[in-house]
Amino acid sequence: VLGLILFATARVAMGQVGVEPEVLQTAVGYVRCRALGMPLVLLTTAAQATCLGDRDSVTPVLVVAASGAVNVVGDILMVPTFGAEGAALATVFAQAVGVVILLSVLRRRQLSMSRSKWRPFGFAFREPGPFVTQ
Repeated sequence: VLGLILFATARVAMGQVGVEPEVLQTAVGYVRCRALGMPLVLLTTAAQATCLGDRDSVTPVLVVAASGAVNVVGDILMVPTFGAEGAALATVFAQAVGVVILLSVLRRRQLSMSRSKWRPFGFAFREPGPFVTQ
C-alpha cells in the first residue's frame, strides 16, 4: 500500500523535499520505479529475519552480496540507456533476485524438515506452511 501511495504521489513528494525543477522528472521516475519494488523489500526483510531466526546469518550476507553484484551489472547495462530510472530498475531486479534466492533456500529447508523425523512439537511437519509456498 505504501508503495502505491508513493508511486501516486511521487511528483508531490519530490516537490516537497526541494528537488530542483530540472531534475524533477528524473527523480519522479526513479522514485516510482523504487516504489513498485517495495513489496520485494518487505519479502527480503521477512526472509532474512527467518534465516536469522534459524541461526543462519551467512545466507542473508551471501544473498546481499549476490544482489549487490546483480545491481552493479544492471547499473552498467541500464544506466547508459535509461539513466536514473535504469538504476532504479536494476535495483528492483537485484532485489527480486535476492528474494527468489532467499525463498528458495527457505523452501528447501522447509521441505527438508518435513521429510525428517525431527518432531519439536510432538508431530512431524508433513505439509509446507503458507509462508514459503505463497
